[in-house]
Amino acid sequence: MDKINKRILALSGDLTVLHAHEIKREITDALKISDGLILDLTDSNDIDITFLQILCAAHKTAVNVGKNMEINKDSYGLIKKVLYRTGFIRQMGCLRENKNDCLFKE
Repeated sequence: MDKINKRILALSGDLTVLHAHEIKREITDALKISDGLILDLTDSNDIDITFLQILCAAHKTAVNVGKNMEINKDSYGLIKKVLYRTGFIRQMGCLRENKNDCLFKE
């Protein structure tokens, strides 16, 4: 039985447009060296739509290459209000192939 190499990536501080390049690089690098990624956002201060867009794109990329990406349950509450405010909250998955697979699915 193969062991899945999942990595926990803790992102903290302001997850906003001012830090978009750094956030994208951290997520991309973590996905390259693991089979899956669990995002821990519990120490984040501010989240904006740019961060959500980065997560959405990274998730689609991960799924396309057969990797898993998720937000830990403790962190989901932190971004839920931003998801609603920006219209990113989903009732079904966003991927054509798998309607149940979406980071922002309620």
